[in-house]
Amino acid sequence: MKKLIFLLSFCLILVSRIFSLIIDDFESIYDWRSISDTNATLKISSSTSGYENTKCIKFSYNLTDGGWVLGYRDFSIQNFSYGDTLKFWFYGSGDKNNLEVKLEDADGSVFTKTLTGVTDCGSWTEVKIPFSEFSYGWGGDNTLDKTKIKKISFGVTKNQGGKGYIIIDDVVLYLSTSSIKVLDNFDDLNNPNNFGGTNYTWDSTCTVVYISTDTAESTTGSAEISFDVNAGGYAGFILPLNGADISETTHLSFYVKGLTGNEKFRVKFENDYNWSCEKDIISSYITLTNEWQKVDIPLSEFSSSGIPLLSTETVTMKLNFVFGKDFGTPYSSKIYLDEIKFCIPGAAGSVVKTIDSMDEEVNKLTSWNAFGDAVVKIESASGKNNNAVKLSYDFTSAKDSWAVMERNMNLNFSQYSHICLKYKGQTNNNNFEFKLTDVDGTCYWKKIFNLKPTDNWQEIKIPIKELSYFMKEKDDADKNLDLKNITKIYFVISKPSGSILEENKGDVYFDNLELVVEPEYETSKTYIEKFEVRNNPFSPNSDGVKDKAYFVYKLKDYSNVKLEIYNLRGEKVKVFNEGEKPPSQEITIEWDGRDNDNKILKNGIYIYRFYIKTLDGKEEEIKHIIGIVK
Repeated sequence: MKKLIFLLSFCLILVSRIFSLIIDDFESIYDWRSISDTNATLKISSSTSGYENTKCIKFSYNLTDGGWVLGYRDFSIQNFSYGDTLKFWFYGSGDKNNLEVKLEDADGSVFTKTLTGVTDCGSWTEVKIPFSEFSYGWGGDNTLDKTKIKKISFGVTKNQGGKGYIIIDDVVLYLSTSSIKVLDNFDDLNNPNNFGGTNYTWDSTCTVVYISTDTAESTTGSAEISFDVNAGGYAGFILPLNGADISETTHLSFYVKGLTGNEKFRVKFENDYNWSCEKDIISSYITLTNEWQKVDIPLSEFSSSGIPLLSTETVTMKLNFVFGKDFGTPYSSKIYLDEIKFCIPGAAGSVVKTIDSMDEEVNKLTSWNAFGDAVVKIESASGKNNNAVKLSYDFTSAKDSWAVMERNMNLNFSQYSHICLKYKGQTNNNNFEFKLTDVDGTCYWKKIFNLKPTDNWQEIKIPIKELSYFMKEKDDADKNLDLKNITKIYFVISKPSGSILEENKGDVYFDNLELVVEPEYETSKTYIEKFEVRNNPFSPNSDGVKDKAYFVYKLKDYSNVKLEIYNLRGEKVKVFNEGEKPPSQEITIEWDGRDNDNKILKNGIYIYRFYIKTLDGKEEEIKHIIGIVK
């Protein structure tokens, strides 16, 4: 009885989804960026109100005076700068050969780390490689840009030789030491700042005093900046960096509050050589209130004419908090600052994000490929946690010297049928647009009109076949979407045509962006009068209970009949060539779970294709799934 209940439950799962893969669980939102229409605003932040009590991404938007806002992530590269270590699990067999790890950035700089004589470990071993231990190999500009990693590889080079394999699992970005450089916490209630520079204000309408009566996180001091730009122009508060090296940090972090809560200001970096870049804090990162809030701004967002902040000379660099009359009211007020620092967010000894769980079958999503004169094959295998990727090699020939498995960061959507996304929040019945861009800049989209507001998590499900051409992001792009090389994903919230809302703003939460396979199953056919599968799933273990599956059909005309069974890798494992069959008779094909070599197949999900061709050439087919549970 328990077995029958289990089979029934399994069947219910089968008819919904074959398998799925999370693209982004939004546990980290560091790689998401925002763009807004004129007079529209979008703030992207992390929330702990996620689906199933996890973290999620929050879009706080205002379309009152604008048409659209969008958030996007570039998947062609991954940002490794939020951690200081590459961590993974490793299993090896054979003789003592070398394990080699390579990283390649967007401009082709390749950096390597070789672990000598370790491939015979024979048990699961955790490996941590600090980025400081990778050395330049070739290509690019001799500098590893950790914000733009486009390829990663694991390889074996000959030491003792022989045959063997390596298995890699759970490749993650790891933070071993939390890097923090405090520019000023104002706890001494005086100058200079912690970098040795003397803070000052510019323009007589701006003044600063250091106070101990109102601080963030129970510290002993903060800065109170008063400004008055009623007369026009700008004013500001400057903290010189005084030549400090901030190259090993990734974010500018500080606490801020306003006197009334609607003050406007910008953060600006500048030096004496006319390099400057500023960010509008209020529209991009927070909604200022009269309560303390923490702000973390990626340093990678500060650049001028394509020159990033971290590539500039920091000797004369200054951090400037700017106030201006054209930023909006109030023109005269106060803000409070505390704990201004450069850092890598996160706790020491923590996983920042998963680079590749290695769980999916090779070539499904992650595009792992094998190269080298010693390669035998690359395949999925049992891992330390779930699945892993296995590379087999053979060094027995004198010329055989290396084998490597490599992947780029592009996403492969080609094996999936739907894109799914959880959402909740105040949508104001605005439109939601989902967009994909491939490696050559072709953009496809799906527009969902009047997305309904909801306090409970709902699912947006988009059939990939319903995506349509939107535009070319590059002049030489074609109009065909390369599903094997998806580089960017966009979420767009847009105002409906003719919207009459005086105020159009809200908070929308997104979680669990995933790819799924859902079978297409048509029950209404022209030439197939009846079709059903009995015992799905079935249990071919010779216990007398559901040992066989029965495919029962009836035709409307004389037709040639074929039934094919495939595994999830698309390999044909069983074929029934039934030949010509007459109409109006109920006919049954029995399957005992064996493949074409008469071997019982493993537990799992399989795809069947029932195909007919009438004598005058008309064709029909039915595709669906069947499960084996022994």
